[in-house]
Amino acid sequence: MSTSNENQLEVDNNKKTRNKRSAPETWKQNVRKCLRQSGKECFFESVVKGRRFTIEEKILSLSLYIIKFCLIIVNTVCDQSSVIVGAITELVQETKATYLRQGKEWRPEVMRCKGHVVVPLYDTPHLIKGIGNNLITKDLSYVTNNEEKIVKWDYFKMVYDADKSYAELRLLNKITEEHINPEKINEMRVKSATQLFIHSVAVVTEHLTARGDLPIECRHLVDLTLLIDDLFDSLNVNSLVVKYFKGPVKRNKPHHELWKKAKLVLRTIKFIQKVTVQGKVRLVEKVVQSVTNLIKTIEAMELIWQILSRQYRLDLMMTRNFNEDPLENLFGNIRSYGARNVAPNTRF
Repeated sequence: MSTSNENQLEVDNNKKTRNKRSAPETWKQNVRKCLRQSGKECFFESVVKGRRFTIEEKILSLSLYIIKFCLIIVNTVCDQSSVIVGAITELVQETKATYLRQGKEWRPEVMRCKGHVVVPLYDTPHLIKGIGNNLITKDLSYVTNNEEKIVKWDYFKMVYDADKSYAELRLLNKITEEHINPEKINEMRVKSATQLFIHSVAVVTEHLTARGDLPIECRHLVDLTLLIDDLFDSLNVNSLVVKYFKGPVKRNKPHHELWKKAKLVLRTIKFIQKVTVQGKVRLVEKVVQSVTNLIKTIEAMELIWQILSRQYRLDLMMTRNFNEDPLENLFGNIRSYGARNVAPNTRF
């Protein structure tokens, strides 16, 4: 009986040896192997220690395994989940403390892992969606060209109604009640906001205001709409041939000037909400995390461009590769294999 067990053990060891010696043929196999090993070891350690890993430990653990397979981590990307944002903030603060203790110059909003600088990003489409959702219930104040302007959700409603009155001659055919009516807006859909902050909405608003079909105050949303539209294009580049902000980021392209201008305007944005206290209506300023994280994302994208162009000698950068779309598509493909299983986990 013992001989049989020893023979079986020897066969298993030979299989493991052959598997270790057989090197992966592509980098995708390296990534899959890395994820499999990291998942197994994390699960094993959590069972042994009798506790769950924190988000910070999971990020660092997975980063170490990726670096182990000779892949270079440049950035992370996440949505605005409070748990994830808290974990990223803690890792950034730990890195900042390490820099200050060593007397080094501190780079804003970066993490370090095995000597690699990792830049945290927030998913741009989700940031635009967050700004749009907050604008439904709050007024937005911003400063551009030394002039303060206020944008209200009612202005978008006025533009929609004025454009709709032209029936078949209307220009904003893609804008529907699902974009304007708060009761019909799906706040989880990114398109509800990104299709509203587009160039054609700004053009139609300017045209209808000049004709007298809209009050002059509606012009306040023109500059903001154009800025968000250009900013979204520059942070969502996926084409080599398109010019201006939809084209790739290069050394002498206008993206860099746009990002500088956008940061100046975004830092002046204030969301104002009407609050009733003891029968009196008061205006209260609200801090919207989407604006703060959008500024951080712009600064992070500038830093990533410096790393890629100076350290790795790259001539251009496709910014869409840094958002969550590739991950969401991957998870969608994995989820499609579950068929009727609508709540898959790591085991199935």
